Amino acid sequence: MIALIVGTMALYLGRSDAALAYVKAGLQPLLVASGVVLVGLGLVAVAGHGHDQHGHQPHRPRVAWLLALPPLALVLIAPPALGAFAASRQPIRPPPVLHPRPSGPSGSAEATSGDAFAPLFPSGDGTAVPMALGEYLARDDQEPYTLAGVRIRLLGFVTPQHGGRDGYLLTRFVISCCAADATALRVAIRGDRVGRAPDTWLEVEGRWQQHTSADEPGQPASDTAVLLAQSVRTIKQPSEPYERGVF
Repeated sequence: MIALIVGTMALYLGRSDAALAYVKAGLQPLLVASGVVLVGLGLVAVAGHGHDQHGHQPHRPRVAWLLALPPLALVLIAPPALGAFAASRQPIRPPPVLHPRPSGPSGSAEATSGDAFAPLFPSGDGTAVPMALGEYLARDDQEPYTLAGVRIRLLGFVTPQHGGRDGYLLTRFVISCCAADATALRVAIRGDRVGRAPDTWLEVEGRWQQHTSADEPGQPASDTAVLLAQSVRTIKQPSEPYERGVF
């Protein structure tokens, strides 16, 4: 019976967006497959537990049904995806090293010889280039000149700054497999005067700003990439809250 319940839960998670709070999208077919196997085994087990040789129905401890509570709780009271609380407890990590890839439909060109990233060209109508936080951090670290003068669009949730710094951190977790190996990617947002609550999902458009150090008077220190916000819009959490593995 437990196999039947766990298999049903795996089928539910594998066929809905609920699984994306725990694993990357590519693992959903495996969840569905494992759910089918477990449901099949559970049905076989239920069918095989009939009457004994004396015609009596075998009795089992009722306390065994308590084993069904954890999977049922996972379905009925599903925990949310990792957010600001988890991100604030992770140290700032080195930027990811990425292979060259296009950044969006706004006119990226092929990478030139010796460049890790394709150059970005601003569109004539001022449309921002959509970019993952992982790529923004990698460009800022490896080839910041590719970001200069280009309007960029980033998605993420708000994590408060520590130490009295201005602004907030636009954050998104990246996973290689599941939430257990999640790493927080953070970009410091400057220029947004609106107070933003933690875990608020935002679409921020702006321009790359060079890092500043604590030695520069009148400038907030930054230990991560910076985006100077020009437009900020509150959005709903994406159906796939995590970025895919980039490490």
